[in-house]
Amino acid sequence: MHAVETAEYEALLKVATTWRKVEEFAWARFLVAWAALFHATAAVILFVVPDYQLLTPATTPVFDLLPPAAWAFLFLGGAVSLAALWAEPSHWFGFVVLMGVLLIGGAWLTTFGLAVVRDGSSPLGLVVWFFLYVPFLVGINKRASGKR
Repeated sequence: MHAVETAEYEALLKVATTWRKVEEFAWARFLVAWAALFHATAAVILFVVPDYQLLTPATTPVFDLLPPAAWAFLFLGGAVSLAALWAEPSHWFGFVVLMGVLLIGGAWLTTFGLAVVRDGSSPLGLVVWFFLYVPFLVGINKRASGKR
């Protein structure tokens, strides 16, 4: 009976040690870096890819608001500001970054939603944007408050 208790105790210690490592990982920094990489990649795609490849029923409403080059600059600005927040957390700057990223993501999420409702486009874009931006916003908020 004592050997079983020892094995269970060792397994519990292993789980606790693993959980501590997961908790100590700098999740906020990771999410902010991931968001910066996403925004930088989107900026490059919007700069490089020809407009005819960018225009789909889901993206037409967003490009009716601004042309792809303007969106590319917004995404680039988002990437740069996210990189700055990653390097140095600040409450006020974090708020500004949060609002900027929310504006960009909200515009795209809204237009993807309009495309689904108006044209019967695939709702996959909605799912992708939602699941991308919720962790981004959590990471930005935590990083702005100085958490790792």
